[in-house]
Amino acid sequence: MPPSYKLIYFNWKGRAEGARYIFHLAGQEFEDYRVTKEEWKQLKPKTPLGQIPILEVDGKQLPQSHAIRRYLAEELGFLGSSLWERAQINVVCETVKDFAPEISQFFAEKDETRKAELKKAYLTVGVYKHIGNLEKLLKQNNGGTG
Repeated sequence: MPPSYKLIYFNWKGRAEGARYIFHLAGQEFEDYRVTKEEWKQLKPKTPLGQIPILEVDGKQLPQSHAIRRYLAEELGFLGSSLWERAQINVVCETVKDFAPEISQFFAEKDETRKAELKKAYLTVGVYKHIGNLEKLLKQNNGGTG
């Protein structure tokens, strides 16, 4: 019997979105549990690290978004068929992680004017640097086909 999956995160994209993509690409059913702010106050002390996302696999909890994605990639057949392919996949994963610090800046900003400035700067300049790096990796690897 295949495992039962439950992905626990807030009702927005963010750190759980990559796991959702993997589930959908694999055609794998999972419970996409969206936590409200009120629920989070009760749930937080019961989590392994006091944060989400969490992936439950047959009731066992796996925290940390990167660990979740890597686990799902291996479990659902997206980790590559050789050591070299897995290394290239890890390069892409690390490149995607480069997006996070800049995105976190405007999400964490409390001043709405400054938040809008940071978001605009990212969406008009910063994101293109990262997308350019991903495109470069695709070209170096024949569009991802090897």
